[in-house]
Amino acid sequence: MIRQAVTASLAQPLFVFLGTLIFAVAGVLAFQQLPVEAFPDVSDTQVNVIALFPGRAAEEVERQVTIPIETALSSVPNVVRNFSHTQFGLSFMILTFNEKPNDQLVRAQV
Repeated sequence: MIRQAVTASLAQPLFVFLGTLIFAVAGVLAFQQLPVEAFPDVSDTQVNVIALFPGRAAEEVERQVTIPIETALSSVPNVVRNFSHTQFGLSFMILTFNEKPNDQLVRAQV
């Protein structure tokens, strides 16, 4: 079967040239229709919440700052993931949202 295709291609070089030319022109036209975006935004919509409580132990910061903030932000719509980290004098939280809301709406809700 492959041998027959090669034999037919060698016997009819004009058809091979025209077929290649058609594919090349179609490729150029398809390339021109592609939307061009130099640096597409592929990251999720995220909001970082940072709260300082200087001079306090991590357990105290978690009990007095992190847990109340997590509780207050648990009702924000379109949240996909909620990550929090507490350390000495610092509470850090990342809220990741789905694709529906835009950045300004998300920040206003938080």
